Amino acid sequence: MDYVEDASSFLKALRPVVRRLAVLSFPSTHWFRTPFRKVRYDLRNCPVYFYDDARIHTLCTGAGFSEVRIQKIPGPGMDYHVSLRP
Repeated sequence: MDYVEDASSFLKALRPVVRRLAVLSFPSTHWFRTPFRKVRYDLRNCPVYFYDDARIHTLCTGAGFSEVRIQKIPGPGMDYHVSLRP
């Protein structure tokens, strides 16, 4: 989900095609790593988006998923592993 500009629309489009489970990765923010990554991708004219667990939960439930499991991958600035069930 790093490069998806409109995560809400993407998740809403994904919901009808998911029969049992969808697994996604969302990038997290880190006070040190995130600004460097943002600048690096901005220089390439490639927007990158970051999330926290509350935002992920809001987006996924808003898209109609009934079960949202969010696991933070250990380590600084690492992603979230998200399992979604209809």
